[in-house]
Amino acid sequence: MSCRPGCCVGSNAVCLNKSPPWAKANQFSPSCAPFDGISTYRNAFTGCYAPPSKSLRPNNYFDPSCAPLDGVSTYRAAYVPMPVCPVMKPPWVHRGEFDPSCAPFDGVTTYRGDFRGCMVPRVQSLKPNSFFDPSCAPMESTTTHRCSYIPYCMRDSIYAKQQSAKPPQEGDVSCAPFDGITTYRCDFFPRCTERVGSMKPDPMPRFSDAPFADLSTYRNDYPPFHFVDCCGDSVGNGCCAPAFCHATCPPPCCSGGCGECG
Repeated sequence: MSCRPGCCVGSNAVCLNKSPPWAKANQFSPSCAPFDGISTYRNAFTGCYAPPSKSLRPNNYFDPSCAPLDGVSTYRAAYVPMPVCPVMKPPWVHRGEFDPSCAPFDGVTTYRGDFRGCMVPRVQSLKPNSFFDPSCAPMESTTTHRCSYIPYCMRDSIYAKQQSAKPPQEGDVSCAPFDGITTYRCDFFPRCTERVGSMKPDPMPRFSDAPFADLSTYRNDYPPFHFVDCCGDSVGNGCCAPAFCHATCPPPCCSGGCGECG
């Protein structure tokens, strides 16, 4: 057997075989006919061989009639009505018949006329009596607090003679605008010691302005493996040439002629 021409033929090569296709040549083609409702399980079903059980319910021989109901039942036909005694009015009913009056109701009933009320004195309310006489005149928008209020600028006597709790301020307050310098800033003495440097090493970034070349250190140092397709078995028997090369040279030089490929 001969390998494919143009492949790597180094001394440290292993031959690999092609794996056979796992897919079958005959693919499933479903039928376009409609489903007839009969399955393999239904055709192979033998059923139960035991005799069918009989019902314990008694047979009903009632034949209903199609004639409409005449409204007479057995209970109604056999019903015997009881004799009703005549109602006799008492003799005092005939003394005077009730004559309703047409006058309007005056709101006085027998219960109200006979009611004597409570026999104990009425409990007085604990709420004090209010003698407030509300006025019907509109509000004049002036209150007692508003009338007796005295502004601070017009107050005198006791309010003007009281001393302030705030300590007196020495000097006059300047009306000049603020110059941005404070007392702390003017009186601050900077330290004369040297500034302590950071213990962290200074970073030395190396940034390039060139565009990205799509090359990395791993890519430049990576030795590619050159596989060979042959007809040998999985162990390597039946192959006349090795399968891949361990040299770091590019694929065009992997022909066995260079010193690195062997």
